[in-house]
Amino acid sequence: MMLVQKYIGQQVLKPFIVSLLALTLLALLTQSLQTIDLITENNQSASTFFYITLLAMPKLLTIIMPISLFLSILYSLNRIAMDGELIIAKAAGMSTWEICTPIVRISTLALMLHLLINLLIQPLAFVEMRKEVFKVRTDIASKIVSSGEFIKPVEGLTIYAGDIGIDGFINDILINDERDASKTITYIAEKAFISKNSKFTKLTLTFGSAQSLLSNGEFNIVQFDNYQLDLTEIQSLDAMLIKKPSDLYLHQLLKPNSEQYISRNKRKKFLSEGNNRLASPLYNLALTLIAICTLIKSRHQRMGYRRKIFICGVAGFFIKIIEFFIKSAATNNSDLNIFQYAVPITICFLCIVYIFAKSPSHRTNHRQKQKNNQYTLLRSKC
Repeated sequence: MMLVQKYIGQQVLKPFIVSLLALTLLALLTQSLQTIDLITENNQSASTFFYITLLAMPKLLTIIMPISLFLSILYSLNRIAMDGELIIAKAAGMSTWEICTPIVRISTLALMLHLLINLLIQPLAFVEMRKEVFKVRTDIASKIVSSGEFIKPVEGLTIYAGDIGIDGFINDILINDERDASKTITYIAEKAFISKNSKFTKLTLTFGSAQSLLSNGEFNIVQFDNYQLDLTEIQSLDAMLIKKPSDLYLHQLLKPNSEQYISRNKRKKFLSEGNNRLASPLYNLALTLIAICTLIKSRHQRMGYRRKIFICGVAGFFIKIIEFFIKSAATNNSDLNIFQYAVPITICFLCIVYIFAKSPSHRTNHRQKQKNNQYTLLRSKC
């Protein structure tokens, strides 16, 4: 029996890992299309692009894992059933629960991994991703430098630059500053670099000149070795990193900091996200039990299980839709959070009752045996 269970577990585990990796890569490709606009608009490197995309993987895994597990179980059990291996296992005396035990173990491990990602890995990754995106959006150099192009970061300031060297210096820069309506100054410099802190941002020009037109009509040129230009107003208006519910840990969602003002609607969103973090892993087990009830518990069909698999797949699809719908509805009504747990737990309970219930054929066989025993007893008395 142990060898049979090990064999069934291997047949489910391999497709699960392959499908999980394939669907995750596909989802990452979709996610990268959103990230690539941010990277190209802000002139960031390929390493930044891959890093931000990689940080989105934990959230994608939690969405894909139950679906991937569900599909791999349907695929594996259908193949095992069509090869007649399920009939052999049942004929050898194995019950439905003994056959499905390795599958439930895999589902339980997936549930635990899903919960770990929800509670620890996802908020950690999303906070880091939010910081990286914030850094990209507030990168002054990317806003003022575009090789061979005139950039107007703020009204009245036009900047032309060659490129950024490996040492971080901006080469061959030209700046036309019209922010002061009474005076227009044009700066030309061989090199420049940006320095900033929490209070100011400055562009330091080296080995250049400042050209302006005086009130008497004369053209004034001032040579300099070092000159600082204030660029504080170019900084992003969103100078504060704002965290979203997906960036917070469970205790921050269920019990927000009392010192911070949080509106009633935002608190509802926090509760919905926090309860979903705890409830969503249960769908790994719920979808697993549905697949088991469809293929292991049912009778063998020589013509295949296509119809049952189709109905099971549609049922699994609608269950996931219900999950997303309840989470969305709970953001407006916190009383609906209980249904985030009720749906998967109810499915698990009904499936377990069905698995342990005796099938009609077993009850018929039991009655037939009783009749045969009674008939044998009557004949012996006669």
